[in-house]
Amino acid sequence: MKKVALICVLALASVGCASQQDKHVEWQQSSTAELAQTAVSLQSNLWLNMMPMITESGSEPAILLHGSLQLSGVSDLAADMEVEAVTIRQGGQLWNIPAQNLEVRTFSTARWEVVFQSDIELDESKPVDVAVELKQAQASVTLVDNQVKVEKVY
Repeated sequence: MKKVALICVLALASVGCASQQDKHVEWQQSSTAELAQTAVSLQSNLWLNMMPMITESGSEPAILLHGSLQLSGVSDLAADMEVEAVTIRQGGQLWNIPAQNLEVRTFSTARWEVVFQSDIELDESKPVDVAVELKQAQASVTLVDNQVKVEKVY
């Protein structure tokens, strides 16, 4: 009986982990979708800051990937719209940037910018796909910007 209970607990635990990892992005989505009766569009700008930097410890700092993701609407974006996460894909690799590592800036009621820095190690010579998960009330959408070139800034 104890063995059966243990097997059931382990099976339920593995199903729970799989469902968390199973959250995937539909990469064929468009960079425009409707949320809260407004068409929202995504335009992604990514770059690596290649400027040499001096740290207090004297060690060479990691090269950070910087992102500026422009969200724009034909009309006002919903004030209670939330950016849940940003996912970056290159080849078979995925990197998730959670909401707590994102900064949202508003330039107007119809134009927002999502910015981030990350130590993601990617091949800057190859383009990436960028997905932004948005949520408003009970509705959610994912905007996908495909084949985004990673620039180098010196």
